[in-house]
Amino acid sequence: MDWVGFLLRRKLVTLDILCRLKDAFSARAHGKISHDELAFRAAAIYADSLSGSHCECISKEAMQFIDQDRCKILPLSLEIIRYFQAQKLQVVVVSGAPHEVISCYRKLYGLSEIHGLQLETKSGIYTGNIVENPGISAGKREVVSEMLAAKTGSIVVAMGNSDSDMPLFDAAKVKIVVNNPSVRTAGACLHLNGTMDLHHVLDWLCMELPAFGSAKSWFRLGGGSKKGQPID
Repeated sequence: MDWVGFLLRRKLVTLDILCRLKDAFSARAHGKISHDELAFRAAAIYADSLSGSHCECISKEAMQFIDQDRCKILPLSLEIIRYFQAQKLQVVVVSGAPHEVISCYRKLYGLSEIHGLQLETKSGIYTGNIVENPGISAGKREVVSEMLAAKTGSIVVAMGNSDSDMPLFDAAKVKIVVNNPSVRTAGACLHLNGTMDLHHVLDWLCMELPAFGSAKSWFRLGGGSKKGQPID
């Protein structure tokens, strides 16, 4: 929604597109549609909004967008990513967010791999069609299957906030559910909320995955901040 609002202010999409997206999110908030249906509708609306636009132009706008959007990311999430990277884990993002935006975050935070909403282009122009939508559970399941088939490692930790993330949760050794108590998974799971700090999360991870070592050592070596401040 924020990204589309940004494009609207840049006069790259129409107000009608934003209204259609708001209607879809409202239907989800009132329990009228599932998260999968929301991700499906939102992707179709977004693809339609950019039909005929130059992909190079949108990619350049995405770089400007994250300058103002990055402050909205939970500082705790960034600290967790930093911890995973220090543990030599590959951080892979599988999301229904547009690929153009996620690509910018990949460069900013050194993400190992990304899978985002990918739109079809021909001769540098968006066609209005969708190539890949990892926002829905079927899309996430396909990504998981490809990762496991590559046999380059196992899925150690999965973080998500909706039922559409179940393929990721099912494949991971431990799960972290962010701000959504309605999501229920099997096995070791931490429900992350606004009252938890990095100490809490790392203590839990080190208990469930002893190979990670000591969370206290992580702080003592200067790897983490006690209050989860943003990473510079």
